[in-house]
Amino acid sequence: MIPAPALGPGVLPPAAAVPPAAGRARLVLKAHTLAQVLAGTALGGVCALFLTLLR
Repeated sequence: MIPAPALGPGVLPPAAAVPPAAGRARLVLKAHTLAQVLAGTALGGVCALFLTLLR
Protein backbone atom coordinates (compact mmCIF):
# COMPACT_ATOMS: atom_id res chain seq x y z
CA MET A 1 0.00 0.00 0.00
CA ILE A 2 1.29 3.42 -0.90
CA PRO A 3 0.12 5.40 2.20
CA ALA A 4 1.92 3.15 4.69
CA PRO A 5 5.48 4.49 4.20
CA ALA A 6 4.32 8.10 4.40
CA LEU A 7 1.73 7.79 7.17
CA GLY A 8 2.85 4.72 9.13
CA PRO A 9 1.44 1.23 9.58
CA GLY A 10 -1.65 2.48 11.45
CA VAL A 11 -3.16 3.60 8.17
CA LEU A 12 -3.25 0.09 6.67
CA PRO A 13 -6.46 -1.23 8.29
CA PRO A 14 -8.58 1.79 7.23
CA ALA A 15 -6.93 1.87 3.80
CA ALA A 16 -7.67 -1.83 3.31
CA ALA A 17 -11.39 -1.12 3.77
CA VAL A 18 -11.56 1.35 0.86
CA PRO A 19 -11.34 -1.01 -2.17
CA PRO A 20 -14.12 -3.38 -1.01
CA ALA A 21 -16.35 -0.41 -0.20
CA ALA A 22 -15.69 1.12 -3.60
CA GLY A 23 -16.42 -2.18 -5.33
CA ARG A 24 -19.67 -2.59 -3.43
CA ALA A 25 -20.68 0.97 -4.24
CA ARG A 26 -20.04 0.32 -7.93
CA LEU A 27 -22.38 -2.68 -7.77
CA VAL A 28 -25.08 -0.85 -5.82
CA LEU A 29 -24.99 2.12 -8.20
CA LYS A 30 -25.03 -0.29 -11.15
CA ALA A 31 -21.94 1.40 -12.57
CA HIS A 32 -20.26 -1.99 -13.11
CA THR A 33 -21.18 -5.65 -13.25
CA LEU A 34 -19.98 -8.19 -10.70
CA ALA A 35 -17.52 -9.59 -13.25
CA GLN A 36 -16.00 -6.13 -13.78
CA VAL A 37 -15.65 -5.54 -10.05
CA LEU A 38 -14.05 -8.96 -9.53
CA ALA A 39 -11.66 -8.42 -12.45
CA GLY A 40 -10.65 -5.03 -11.06
CA THR A 41 -10.13 -6.53 -7.63
CA ALA A 42 -7.94 -9.29 -9.05
CA LEU A 43 -5.91 -6.83 -11.11
CA GLY A 44 -5.44 -4.57 -8.10
CA GLY A 45 -4.29 -7.52 -6.01
CA VAL A 46 -1.78 -8.60 -8.63
CA CYS A 47 -0.43 -5.05 -8.89
CA ALA A 48 -0.13 -4.77 -5.10
CA LEU A 49 1.67 -8.10 -4.91
CA PHE A 50 4.04 -7.10 -7.72
CA LEU A 51 4.85 -3.77 -6.05
CA THR A 52 5.38 -5.50 -2.72
CA LEU A 53 7.80 -7.98 -4.30
CA LEU A 54 9.70 -5.14 -5.98
CA ARG A 55 10.69 -3.65 -2.64
